[in-house]
Parts: sequence; C-alpha cells; structure tokens
Amino acid sequence: MPRGIGLLLLCGLTFVFGLSQPAVTDSDEAFYAEAGREMVESGDWTTPHYNYEPRLQKPILFYWVIAATYELTGVSEWGARIGSALAGVGLALIAALVGRRWYGSTVGTLAGAVVGTSFGVVPLARQSLPDTPLALFVSLTAWAAIEALDFRPSRAKAGSRLTPGGWLAIAAVAAGFGTLTKGPVALALPLMILAPLWIWQRRQTGRMWPDGIGVRQIAVAAALFVAVAVPWYLAVMRAQGLEYAWRFFVGENVERFATSTYNTWRGYIYVPIIIGGLLPWSAFGLLWLRPFGELISRRRTLGWPEARLLCWAGGPLAFFMVSIGSQPRYILPCLVPLSILLARSITSHATATTASSLFRVAATMAGLAIATLGGLLWRAVIVFESGGETLSIAGPATMTVIGVALAAATLLLPRRVVPSAIAVAAGAALVVFNVTLMAPNRPEPVEVIAAAIRADGQGRDLCACGALGRSLPFYAGMRAVIADVNSEHTDELTFYLENSRPGLLVVDEQVLDQVERRLGRTFQRLTSVTYLNTSIWQRGESLLAPDPSHVQRVVLVRNR
Repeated sequence: MPRGIGLLLLCGLTFVFGLSQPAVTDSDEAFYAEAGREMVESGDWTTPHYNYEPRLQKPILFYWVIAATYELTGVSEWGARIGSALAGVGLALIAALVGRRWYGSTVGTLAGAVVGTSFGVVPLARQSLPDTPLALFVSLTAWAAIEALDFRPSRAKAGSRLTPGGWLAIAAVAAGFGTLTKGPVALALPLMILAPLWIWQRRQTGRMWPDGIGVRQIAVAAALFVAVAVPWYLAVMRAQGLEYAWRFFVGENVERFATSTYNTWRGYIYVPIIIGGLLPWSAFGLLWLRPFGELISRRRTLGWPEARLLCWAGGPLAFFMVSIGSQPRYILPCLVPLSILLARSITSHATATTASSLFRVAATMAGLAIATLGGLLWRAVIVFESGGETLSIAGPATMTVIGVALAAATLLLPRRVVPSAIAVAAGAALVVFNVTLMAPNRPEPVEVIAAAIRADGQGRDLCACGALGRSLPFYAGMRAVIADVNSEHTDELTFYLENSRPGLLVVDEQVLDQVERRLGRTFQRLTSVTYLNTSIWQRGESLLAPDPSHVQRVVLVRNR
C-alpha cells in the first residue's frame, strides 16, 4: 500500500470514524454546535448566535463550516465535528509534507502518523472546537512563510515548484483564514516563529529579504490577507456597531492575553501538556538527550531544518507561557514541528547500522504508555457505571492488551519496523477508545430531557438551572435561561420556581430537594436522568482519581 494512502486511512480511522458519538458535550463545543444550528435556522450568516443571542467572542469561519455542513447533511453531532476532524487530518498531512520536503518520504510519513495517533491531538480534533482549525492555519502559515523567507542560495535546487512569492501568498491566505477562525492570534503565532529566523538570516547574509521577495510580492500577500480576513469584520461592525471592534480585539484578545479576566496564569502546564499530548511518541524524546548535550557543549550545531522546527515549536510555546490566559488546548500548534523532529530522530535510530539501547527503551515505554492509559480507563469504568452506562471493561482491557503486546513486540521486532508497529498500535488504541468509552448509550441524558421538553414545553419558558447549561439549547431547539445554580447559590432557582411565568426547569436533584425543603413544598417532576458529562475526561484528575461524585441526578421540573 502506498504510504500516502496508508496515512490517510490511519487518519480516517482515528480522526473521523465514529465521529457522531458521543452527544454534544456540555462544554465549549456546545456553543459552536448550537450556533451553527441557529445560523441555519435564522439565515443570518454574518452574526453568529448562541441561545438566540449574539455570540461574538470568536470570528465567523468555524461557524460557517458547521452551518454549511448542516445545510448539506442535516443537523447532527457529526456535522458539528467534521470540520475540526478534517483539520486534524490536515495537520497530519502538513507534518507529512514538511517532513518529506525537509527530510525525505520516510520521515514525512512517520511525522504524519505521529500527529494522527497522538493522544492529545486526536481527542481534541474530534470535538466541535476551533482550536484544531486554528492550528492547521497557523501551521500552514508558518511552513509557507519559512519557505518564502529562505535565504539559502541553493533553495532553487530543493525541488520546489513554487516561487518565494507563491509561498508568501499561501502564507497570507492561510493567515487570513486563521484570523477568521480565532482572531489576531493567527498572526501573532507565526510572527513569533518567523521573527527570530528572519533576524538570524539577515545577520548571516546582510540582506533584508531573500531573492524573489520584494515590494510587489509583499503587496500581493498583504492584499490577499485583507481580501480573506477583513470583509467579515467590516460586515459585523456594520451590523453590531463599532463597539464590537473594541469588545473583540481588546476584550477577547488583549485582555485574554494580558489579564486574568478569563483564565489565571498556568504557563507551567504547557511542557507536561506537550509531553502528554504527544504520547505514546513523546517517549522518544529520550533520543534528544545526547544531541542536546552536544549542543550545550558546542560539539554539535543545529542543521537548517532543526533550527526552523525549533523556532516553529518554541515561538507559540513562548507566547502562551507568557500569556495570562492559559488553556491546555492552546498549545496544539507546537505539536506539528515536534512531531517532525520526533519522526526524524526515530527514523535515524531505526535505520542506523548500530543498535541503540535507548531506542528500544523508548519504544517499550511507548507501549507501556498505551497500557497505562488503558489501565487508568479500566479503573474509571466505575464512574461510567455510576452514570447509568452499561459499558463493559472490554474497551480499556483491549487498550491495555494492545499496549502490553506492543511493549513486548518492540523488544523482538527489527528496529526498522518498530515505528510502524507503534503507529498501528496507537491508532488501534484510539479507535477502541472512541468506539467504546466515547460511545455511550443513546439516547443520552440530555436527549431524554430535551425530548420531554419538546413534548411538554409549548408556551413555557425553559431554564437550565445549574445542569446541562450549554448543550440543552442544541437538543431542545429553543432558547433557555442559563442560571448559575448550585447547592450554595439557589436564589435564581427559587425565583424561577416561585415567581416566573409557567416554565420548565432542568436542575440537579439534590439542589432541588434542598430548595423544596426550605420552601416547604414540592414541584412536579416530569422525568429524571443520571448524567455523566463526558467532558470530565479533559481533566486529568478524572483518570488518576476516578470519582463517582462527577455523576449528577438531573430532573426536569414544571413550576406550575
């Protein structure tokens, strides 16, 4: 089988297969899934809405992708996620193309496989979130701009069919689409990558720009960027007023970067997140220990590709480590260049004439990483069972067996086939995870609640009072009041129970019991479900210390 076809098949299985499971989670992905549905319903393709109110925290492109998919295939979980999943496939292809161009086809194919089977990349790309599309556009911008700003006199012999101006045009278009996906960060990250490279190359050559880049090429690139990125911003400012520009560019970008308005600083998390995100392949980072020591002692110098890949990974890492606003998924653009560097090291050791014990150790650790994840998920089945799921231990057990078998095989297989064995095993483990633990029983609790709302909710208000506050509008197909209610803050729930118009309320049963005891009365329960939010797997503690308290008993109540 040709390598390219094999890589596409692998990515199709890990990124796309079984994408319609689970239900849209009660997390950020519900914002995008529902906004796309409301865009189709309203016909307003300029201003995205969530819960029938303008949602302008992010630009328009990802909403357009979701809405266009809904128009073609109908509203579904698959339609909400396919854009992100295909962006994941695109990341793997970029890694493969860059690796092939800079190191050869073997490294390129393995780099694509690393991206397509990494435990941090695949689960994120299978959610309806704009982070993977942003990483795709940032990666394409960075690669194309690096090629355009290559000062080497021999670059014309590198086999490229594109001129420097052509590469610069691709970078500009990709940056435009990235700016339409998540805003100015799509420009900031490539600039962090390119600035040190440009400074270094200028000092080496004494020239401002390489051959083939001049005023004309820069003007064309700028025009392409403006043509792609600017029209929607002008349209939305016309629709929403100039204050939108201040709210978005300052509030959603500058404040998110420089203040704790949205998140607190956790820049220290990014290095362990990168290691975890590239599992099981990050075990091969051990192969970098000796070269790193030689660099420190100046017995070794960086080659042309390595210098650019390190800037490619280090620029975004530095940006996000400085930023006050911290989210683990922000670091995704760093993983493509690191995957290429890993693939280069793995291939070099796998094909070397002399055996490397460190290579065998790293390969065994990769297998044990898969087995460990399976074991942790095995322990976490208790949480699913508490949530009313009938999942067996077959999925986690299979992942554990795959990992143990791989760890044993890496000690016996010829070194040259070990990378392929790891790619197959990691891909199989991810498929097992997606079709077992990430495929709960249908209908899921939010769907049961939504069906009861549609059956009884004509003319009634709807309140998500501390439960299902994000995903409920998607499945109910109606506006909901989102109230911040918990055992310590019940005033809003009391208000909607006693003083509002006739309505339906979705609330945690324990909180409702608490309010009913205080009021000395009970309210009619229409249905109840045991609810486990699958987004808990985004939090590491849910695996390290499985806690059935994550499970809620959620009830649908009629206030009168």
